[in-house]
Amino acid sequence: SVIITTQDRPQLILHAIQSVVAQDHDIHQIIVVDDGSKENLEVSLGSLQLLYLEYYRFPHSRGANAARNLGIEKSTGDYIAFLDDDDQWESSKITLQINALQKTGAILSYTGINNLTPDGKIIKKRFYPNPEGSVFTNLMKNNFIGSTSSIVIDRSFINQHQIRFDETLPSMQDYDFYLSVFRHSNLIAGIPQFLVRYRQERSLWTDKTSSNFFKFKTAQEILHKKYETFDEVYYLKRSLRIIQFKKCIKYPKFLLGLLRSFISGA
Repeated sequence: SVIITTQDRPQLILHAIQSVVAQDHDIHQIIVVDDGSKENLEVSLGSLQLLYLEYYRFPHSRGANAARNLGIEKSTGDYIAFLDDDDQWESSKITLQINALQKTGAILSYTGINNLTPDGKIIKKRFYPNPEGSVFTNLMKNNFIGSTSSIVIDRSFINQHQIRFDETLPSMQDYDFYLSVFRHSNLIAGIPQFLVRYRQERSLWTDKTSSNFFKFKTAQEILHKKYETFDEVYYLKRSLRIIQFKKCIKYPKFLLGLLRSFISGA
């Protein structure tokens, strides 16, 4: 089951769906969850004539976490894959991941990612192999998995352990989701091939979550509290400080928010 979340990007989601249809592995179910778009996508998606495509729409935005959770509840496949509406997959992605999961017994597989400009030029390739030892501890040190668009996960596993995306988190929900998963397992399969096309915004002065310091700060506080009883929380706090530093370098708007917070004493 492929879960695609979307909001006000009718053209991009069609490209995302096309990359799913182009997979060389049979897709059982495509679930599109619309997080309160101004335009109802039912007609345009219906024109694709995909009998296995299901469309659900929130009348008002509830956030990507709630959208993904609804997708999980509606999923019926043995495995779940997530795809953001502005990302796309290479055609062999799902086949390679399903094969890896079945061969290794892992409960989650992730792949490399190509970071693209809006016009499709590759600007960065990203893949971090899982270091030896505890997956949970390694994740506390660094979110080496990255975007949810790269993962395939065993549906029965997350249902068994009642794992969902935390709807109180305004950012870093993928990081928290992975930590929740690997509190219960140490079985992961990384595929060092760049099978996700991850589109970056043209402008770094953007309102997207990545550049919003105050959303980051709120999420940071929630994560500190959620994992404060774990011995590895020191690693998590250090990892979040590193993420903050990198965001300050990359996003002028994020740095401006940090400075405003510092000046106001918030």
